[in-house]
Amino acid sequence: MSRCYALLVAVALVPAALNAQPIRLTPDVDPTSASAYTCPASCVAPNCQCGTTTPTPAIAASEIPQFLVVTAGDCINTSSEALLAPVLFDGSLHNPDGRPLPITYYLSLEGCATGNGTSSAPLVKARYDAGHEIAVHTRTHSTGSSTGATTWTNEITYVKTWLQDAGLNVARDVKGFRAPYLATNNTMFTVLAQQGFLYDASVMESPFYSTVSTGLGGFLWPYTFDYGRAQRCSSWAPGNNCPTSSLPGLWEVPVYEYVSTANPDANPNYYGSMDLGGPQAYSGYPTRFEGQALLDIYAMHFDARYAGNRAPMTLPFHADGFDSEARQRDVRTAIAAMLAHPNVWAVTTTGLIEWMQNPMPASQMVAWMNAYCQRHPCSAPAATASDDDAPAAAQDVRVFPNPARGSFAVSATLATPGPATVEVLDVLGRTVRQAEGTGRFQATFSTDGLAPGMYLVRVIDAAGRASAPQRLVVR
Repeated sequence: MSRCYALLVAVALVPAALNAQPIRLTPDVDPTSASAYTCPASCVAPNCQCGTTTPTPAIAASEIPQFLVVTAGDCINTSSEALLAPVLFDGSLHNPDGRPLPITYYLSLEGCATGNGTSSAPLVKARYDAGHEIAVHTRTHSTGSSTGATTWTNEITYVKTWLQDAGLNVARDVKGFRAPYLATNNTMFTVLAQQGFLYDASVMESPFYSTVSTGLGGFLWPYTFDYGRAQRCSSWAPGNNCPTSSLPGLWEVPVYEYVSTANPDANPNYYGSMDLGGPQAYSGYPTRFEGQALLDIYAMHFDARYAGNRAPMTLPFHADGFDSEARQRDVRTAIAAMLAHPNVWAVTTTGLIEWMQNPMPASQMVAWMNAYCQRHPCSAPAATASDDDAPAAAQDVRVFPNPARGSFAVSATLATPGPATVEVLDVLGRTVRQAEGTGRFQATFSTDGLAPGMYLVRVIDAAGRASAPQRLVVR
């Protein structure tokens, strides 16, 4: 089963009685790091991308879509999907065009923690047909930073052949790779380039030891290895390294670390890289985060990106990391809060790269997504074209002031006749405030008795359709 390789570092660095304190990382001292990274202006889309915090100067920062990239690692079987379903497939998470949330699966075939430890070809094909991306995570999930070229090739080729036999269009759609344990070496990247992969997504990125990233609001965007690496690759895993020579056209999509502050310093606080708040072995951080503490960390990282350079918000999970209803609810609530912001789009990893190859402003994302879905399998939008069936998200729901102290108001313009209900929900999904209105209305609420933290506000119309949830912060 997959375990973020950063756990090995965490075990070495963390005292036994850490309690709820974040890990303090040692600054990177890798003498072969990317400190001398340079990339010429001639490196341009679609086939070359410098490592930078500005993906496309032709589009204003406010018009760059905020992308969410949700990933799931290891096997796909009935047990894994039963754990993912309450979080990602309950029907509540949608893009602005009504399409359900797409997932990128990094697929292993054997040795997984769920079910009988193997993947199911019919389920893999079903997820692929539903618009989710299937990428490679090796056959046996047993590689590491000392793995040789023959093993890398065999592990990868077996998965691609298996997927072809399962009915996937491998040449067109199986383009990505993630290394087990995030353990990489130069040989692995060479094999990926030889096999025609579009991207790797195995190298962790932190604002504290990056040569490019400048904070949570200035994270490095994905880039190509045409001019070497724009990251430091060996400070967090013994023996880890990145390409030592140019690999034109091979993209790196960073695994962004969760940290406690957006301001780089010499002694950062680290909250893990995968399965934030989940089991220790997955996140690389020994203390679980639940409820408001988890939502606050997600919100801090999202808000910094959204107000900053709009670097992708990657959300890497493992199915068996959703080992409780509370964790399932918390993660679903966090993602819903992100999607409630304007111009936020969940995309597959390939979708992210294809946007970078041909960037479009947020105002054109519906057309961009329609074009993407002409090239790859996609789910159909949940909404129909009928005016009578217009989604409740068409309601103009506004929450102000936000953050709120003392009181706040909710205004809405209903798309359908009849009374609507305004609901304010806490992080446990409980209704803590409620009011009714019709037509164009405004409802005012007191914050008396509400604990400081995050809440969700939604409007439910007479037909029972709910608007996209709006996030409210009570001080």
